[in-house]
Amino acid sequence: MKNHEKPVDLDDLNLDMENVALMMEDMSAQGNNSIKTPAAPLTDFYIYGVYSEDQPDGERIQHSGSFYQTATALDHGGSWLVVITIEVGYAGRRFAYFKNSPMQLADKDSLDFDGDSIIDGYACYWLYEGDFTNGMFKANSKSINSPWNTENIPNFNIR
Repeated sequence: MKNHEKPVDLDDLNLDMENVALMMEDMSAQGNNSIKTPAAPLTDFYIYGVYSEDQPDGERIQHSGSFYQTATALDHGGSWLVVITIEVGYAGRRFAYFKNSPMQLADKDSLDFDGDSIIDGYACYWLYEGDFTNGMFKANSKSINSPWNTENIPNFNIR
């Protein structure tokens, strides 16, 4: 990715950190304090947003409590696709696939949900380059430390 022009400026994808931080505060209030410890094991992994040539402004994917969206609401397509995943905790190995083809980890941003200067997780920007109209997204992320949790996104339908 670094050696050629990006199909989309990842800085323009508008990762809404305020909403991510509010969600993490809600989780903390419910007793999940592991997100505030240094080098926390991976505890959550989900899709934050989907962007494509047909939907360059993107689509925020709903994730709260027991509700998790299983498909995009908007019709995506075009010559590129970017899926943003959020990891809460530290991951050492991560993979993503679209239409059973490996996606490129184009960028990664550290996340500090509570402003304590300790990295609480990461936003990963997965890139697929190639013409598409729809397909299944799958990803997994494995914790870098004990207990070496593996979190999966098994089948997310990108329409």
